Amino acid sequence: FYGIDFEQICKQYLLTKNAKNQLDFSFHEIGRWWGNKPILKVEQEIDLVAYNAEQIIFAECKWTKEPVSKKILTSLIEKASFFSYPNKFYYLFSKNGFSVDCQQAARKNTMVRLFDFSEMFIS
Repeated sequence: FYGIDFEQICKQYLLTKNAKNQLDFSFHEIGRWWGNKPILKVEQEIDLVAYNAEQIIFAECKWTKEPVSKKILTSLIEKASFFSYPNKFYYLFSKNGFSVDCQQAARKNTMVRLFDFSEMFIS
C-alpha cells in the first residue's frame, strides 16, 4: 500500500520542483501511463510521465526494502522506447537507495536522475 502513497509523494515532489524551475525542463502535464507491448502481448505501466511538447520524463517510484537495481532502469528505458520524444529523461525514486550497478549506469547516461527518499526534501 505504501507504493501508491510513495508515487503520490514523488508526483508532488516533481510538481514542486517544476514550479520552482528546478528540473531538466518545465513540464505541462503529469500522470501515469499504461500501454500494451504488442510483440509480447503484455500490458505495461510507468508510474509517472511528465512532459511538454519537446521533452518527457519517465519515472519509476520504488518503495522496497532493497536498493533499486539496474534492471529497473533498463526496464524503464525499454518501456519509454514506445514514445518518440527528442529528449527523454529517466527518473528513479527509491526508498532505500540504488545498487552499485544502477549508480554506474546512471553516471554513464546523462539523461538519468536518481532520487533517494531520504534526500528528496532536504533542499
